[in-house]
Amino acid sequence: MKLAGSSALIVQNKGGGHGELGFHLAKQLRAAGCTVTLLNDGQPTAKPPFDHYNELEQEYVDIVWTDVKAQRDLSSVLKGKTFDLVFDNWSKDEGTVRPIAEFAKKNNVKHYMYVSSGGMYQPTGDEFPILEKTKVKDDSGQRQVEKTLEAMKVPWTSFRPQYIYGPYTNKRDYLDFFFDRVTHGLPIPIPYEGATLTTLTNAEDVASMLISAVGKQYAIGEVFNCASDRYISYEGIVRMVAKTVGKDPSEAVKSIVYYDPKRAALPKGAFPFRNTHFCVNPEKAKLLLDWRPQHRLEDDLKWYFAAYRSLGKLAGQVDTSADAKAIAARA
Repeated sequence: MKLAGSSALIVQNKGGGHGELGFHLAKQLRAAGCTVTLLNDGQPTAKPPFDHYNELEQEYVDIVWTDVKAQRDLSSVLKGKTFDLVFDNWSKDEGTVRPIAEFAKKNNVKHYMYVSSGGMYQPTGDEFPILEKTKVKDDSGQRQVEKTLEAMKVPWTSFRPQYIYGPYTNKRDYLDFFFDRVTHGLPIPIPYEGATLTTLTNAEDVASMLISAVGKQYAIGEVFNCASDRYISYEGIVRMVAKTVGKDPSEAVKSIVYYDPKRAALPKGAFPFRNTHFCVNPEKAKLLLDWRPQHRLEDDLKWYFAAYRSLGKLAGQVDTSADAKAIAARA
């Protein structure tokens, strides 16, 4: 199946870690000649990426706002439209996916792409990076969605992204944690050691991976890790951020305070990543989908910092309410 001349439905959530994916999917699908309808949960808002939806409308993307959970029959809100493709960036459990999956089956959708989550993995800590066969939380909502799509015999493919950043992101925690402390000359609390590895992935690369599965029959029923193929340490992020803002990276790392998270008892989200290595391996997608990431974090930090400044964050107050606890629990 070719994208040009096909029709796609994107079901988009209200925001969060995957909040900008609908925008980037719509842009890339339209560029490929696909007709796009974006069904967005909730009501219009002035927050990114939704405040840039006028760009999509200029490219003839049909945007429909609704309470998705309240729509037991999507045919009505979508005015009888039919689609070749569904990109589901909304479902979180069996109950939420079932109406969308039923709509897809009723309309003979050829391929159903589901944005799952790498957060379901339960690595033992003995072997990294994380592969698709790594143990998962079988009762997680996203895993239940995958099982439901399989049971309903929907032609599905699931993608498990990790930490996402990108243009028009509405979840800035991952990188702002470091920019806040480096630019303001504050201590940088990091659990255990700075060599801990993770991945940060541009939302445009996530969108391109989803689209790369279209037309590939062998991708149906498969799960793909969805992330950059470059792993970075927490100390490496500090160095990159320092270089980006014009500070000496070797001096910036002197501000790192390593702490024992078991002793610190920090609130959830105080540190934006896990306390241990957590990086999913995208080699399966590279091999089977012929996909390659086009972005590098080090390059992207330049425009990210420009956006950070434009938001007035250089002069803003930094929430360091949890930092004192971390510093008191030095490793």
